[in-house]
Amino acid sequence: MYSDKPQKLKAFLEKLPEHLVDQLTQAVERDKLSGGTDMPHELLLQGLRTALTENESPVNRTPTPMRLFCDPVEDLLVGRRTQKRPCRIARSSLSPVWEWLASDLMPKPFREHYDNLTAAILENDAPKVHEATSAFQEAGAAALSEALKAAGEGSKKRAAIAKKLGGEDVLADAEEIAKVLAVAPEILKLREAFQVPVKSLDRELLKTLCAEYDEVAEKKPGCARYILAVALHRLARPWEILRVAAFLIKQDDEESTARADLDAIAALLFGDMEDSIAHFQRQNVRSFDPDDACHYITTYARLAQGIAQELESFGDQAWKERYEELHASGAKEFERLIKQVPEQIKEAMPFLKSGIYAASSSRRPDLRK
Repeated sequence: MYSDKPQKLKAFLEKLPEHLVDQLTQAVERDKLSGGTDMPHELLLQGLRTALTENESPVNRTPTPMRLFCDPVEDLLVGRRTQKRPCRIARSSLSPVWEWLASDLMPKPFREHYDNLTAAILENDAPKVHEATSAFQEAGAAALSEALKAAGEGSKKRAAIAKKLGGEDVLADAEEIAKVLAVAPEILKLREAFQVPVKSLDRELLKTLCAEYDEVAEKKPGCARYILAVALHRLARPWEILRVAAFLIKQDDEESTARADLDAIAALLFGDMEDSIAHFQRQNVRSFDPDDACHYITTYARLAQGIAQELESFGDQAWKERYEELHASGAKEFERLIKQVPEQIKEAMPFLKSGIYAASSSRRPDLRK
C-alpha cells in the first residue's frame, strides 16, 4: 500500500554507503534551494536523516539561507530545556523568529536578502555568500531590535509579540538573537581563535578573548556578554571562562557592565550544576538508570571541582556563596540516594526460607552465596 512507501524509502536510504548519502543529500538540498518541484525533498531528507547522524565522517551539507543567517547563534543553542537561561537559546525558537522576520518585520527586504543569498550559494561563490550573509544578518538584527524596543516588561505589545512567537521564553530568545546577530562579525572572528574544542584557556587565548570583549563592550555594550558566552561553549573545560574575571572586573567596582556580564556567565555554570542536582531530585533509587546516573554524577563532579579551583584564584564572595549553597544541595541529594542503595541490593537477592512461618516473619536476603 501507499502508506508503506515512505517507510520502505527510509529503510532503503538508511542502508546507502556514506559517499552516496553525501552526494544524494547535497543534490536534494540544492534542488530544494533552487525551487525544484520534481523531488519529494522533505521525504528524502527525512529518510536520509538517520544515515547523516550515523555517518562517521562529516557530510558536506549544502548551506541554506536560514542556516547561514543563524550561524552566529549556533554555540548558544540548546535542545529541550526546563527554563530560559540568559545566553542560552532554544533551537526551537529559531523558526518562529525566522518566520516573524519574513512575514511581519521585513517582508520585502527579507525576500531580497533571501534571494541574493540563495543565488550566491548555488553559484558556490564563497566571498559573495559571506557578503550576502553579513548583509542579511545586519538587516535582521536591526529589524528585531526595532520591533522589540517598545516591548517593555508587562506591556501589551510584549504580550502580543509573545503570543505570536509562542511564549515569553521565545520572545526572550528573540531579544538575544538580535544582540548576537548585531555582533556576528566579532563572533566569527573569535571562532577563528577558539577552534572547538579549546583544550585550555591559556594566557594567549585569554588575552585574545579580553581584547575582543573590550572592543565589543565599547561599541555595543549590550552585546559584549555574548562574546564570553560563545567562548564558554567552545571550551573543553567551560569553568575556565571564570579566569576572565581577574582581567575584566575590578574588586571595588560592583556596578560595572563587565561585572553584570560575568555574573551572567557564572550563572550559566551554576545553572548547569543546578540542572544535575534537579535530575537527582527527580530520581528514585528503585527506578533510575545506572548508566544515566553515572553520566550525571561524572558531569556534576567534574564541573563542581573545576569551578572550585577557579574560585580559589578569583575570590568573588557572591560566587563562592552560590557555589557552596549548590554543592551542599548536591551532596544532600547524592547522600539520599546512596542511603537507599543497600536496601536495593538486598532486595535483588534471593530470600531465605524459614519454615512454615516464613511468610509472617521478617524477610532476610540469602547472602550465603
